[in-house]
Amino acid sequence: MTSEMTTETPSSPAQTSQGWSFWPHGLVILIVGFVVGIITLVIIASRNGDDLVSSDYYAKEINYQTQIDRQKRTNMVADTMTLSYDRQSQDLTFQLPAPHRQSIVTNTKARLYRPSDASLDHSLPMTFDDTGTWHHSTADLDPGQWVLDVTWQLGTKDYFARLQLKR
Repeated sequence: MTSEMTTETPSSPAQTSQGWSFWPHGLVILIVGFVVGIITLVIIASRNGDDLVSSDYYAKEINYQTQIDRQKRTNMVADTMTLSYDRQSQDLTFQLPAPHRQSIVTNTKARLYRPSDASLDHSLPMTFDDTGTWHHSTADLDPGQWVLDVTWQLGTKDYFARLQLKR
């Protein structure tokens, strides 16, 4: 009698004498999960808006010393100036500094911008009453964070005031 020896070989690489091994499947799941995660991040990043606070921020950075000088001049008269927002009446109020109220103020500009959405930014007309005060209603603004920048000129000197408001 001849005896035949038979040896069993696993039918797949993942099968061992004790059953199935998780390692090959786990590695595939890990790699697929990583690829899906990267693709998801790319899709989210591509859909995210890239709005900047200002489209010409490079030019503004170069001229920033001018802005610092404006703020220093404004700080010297800030105790007699009013820039406020009343949430109850939804009204912005800006009153020129006392030394400027009786003078001819030129180049007055009010810019209201939304840091989170540049498409909502807009300039506001400024007309002062007899007391050097300007009012503007914010009832038409979308809720959220807003920044009001006011600039004016007295003679050859520029001034700047900023108010952050939450509507």
